[in-house]
Amino acid sequence: MYAIGDVKGGPAFTHISYDDFRILRENWLNGGTATTDGRPVPNCMYIDPQLATVGINETEAQKRGMTTAWRSLPMTGVARAQEMSETRGFMKAIVDAKTQQILGCTILGVEGGSSCRCCRSR
Repeated sequence: MYAIGDVKGGPAFTHISYDDFRILRENWLNGGTATTDGRPVPNCMYIDPQLATVGINETEAQKRGMTTAWRSLPMTGVARAQEMSETRGFMKAIVDAKTQQILGCTILGVEGGSSCRCCRSR
């Protein structure tokens, strides 16, 4: 038996429900074994501008003894921010230096919450 979306408990976010569907689709149609285990959950603080995160940050990676690299981009380099004339903030991604896997990202900027859902770390 499966439950998806808000009825299953946990964070009640639209993007979580979409990912629930991805899991069901994989398991039902492809005979997969997808689960919610280890699923990164984007979070957003609705301040002005929005502050959104997903995955781990640089401090957490250091605590875990991981070798990381990071890249940052000011919002002045983001087309959507330029279009809206709202270029305060930045985007920052933390990457595992060995595997090049994105471990997490932080966005402080206009519509940061919408953008962060797109950069889930898995």
